[in-house]
Amino acid sequence: MWSEPGPLLWRRVGRVRRLYVHRAYRRHGIGHKLTREVLNEAAKHYNRLVLWTDNPAAASFYLWLGFTEKKDEEFMTHFLDLNTF
Repeated sequence: MWSEPGPLLWRRVGRVRRLYVHRAYRRHGIGHKLTREVLNEAAKHYNRLVLWTDNPAAASFYLWLGFTEKKDEEFMTHFLDLNTF
């Protein structure tokens, strides 16, 4: 999944999928709290999380959370190194 060369530790890559908050409940901190819980749990098992989104609002949200945008990658648009989380 991850095309950059690096130590074996980078092979411990998790993927965020299907994480949604109903429109009526957005902008109340629920997505932030939910995602922080996912990140905290993922950090116990993975060194990096990746995700793919074509939603500009979601992309902005993930950037705000500390994810980095990854252009020209087929299977991801953003990643977060959990050892720096």
